[in-house]
Amino acid sequence: MPVPEGLSEDELRVWLTMLVGSMRLFHHLDERLVAEDGISYAEYRTMISIARDGPQRMSDLAQEGMVSRSGISRQVARLVALGHVEQVTEATDGRTRLVRLTDGGRGVVLAATANHVSRVRRHVFDHLEDDELRTLDAVFGKVDASLPDSLQ
Repeated sequence: MPVPEGLSEDELRVWLTMLVGSMRLFHHLDERLVAEDGISYAEYRTMISIARDGPQRMSDLAQEGMVSRSGISRQVARLVALGHVEQVTEATDGRTRLVRLTDGGRGVVLAATANHVSRVRRHVFDHLEDDELRTLDAVFGKVDASLPDSLQ
C-alpha cells in the first residue's frame, strides 16, 4: 500500500491498526448491546449519562454524547417509546424539558452495564499489562487534549 504523504510507514501502520481496531470494537459493543439489551451503544451512552448525572436537558445529552440535536431527539424518542426514559418539565423553569430514566430504564442500564463491562474487560483490559494501560491513558489523553473543545 502506498504511504500517504506526511505519514511514515510506521505511522500509517499504527494509525490503521488503531482505527480499524477501534471501529471493530465499537461495532462489536454496539451489536452486542442491541442483541442482548435492545439498545444501541449511543442510546446506552445517553442512558448512562442520565443514570450518572440525573435528569438532563436534551442539549446537554447531545453534547455529552457528541451527537447533533436532531440525533439526540431521535435517540430520546426511541428510548421514550421503549419506556426507558421520560421527558418531564423542570420544576424551577416550566419551559425547560428534562429527560430522566424510568424505573424500567434503570433496570436496563444495570443489566446492560454488567454485560458491557464484561465485554470491555474481555476484549480490552484482559489483554493489557499495567504499563500498557498507563501508555494508552497518556496517548489518548494527549489526543483528546489536542482536539477542539466542541468535540470533548
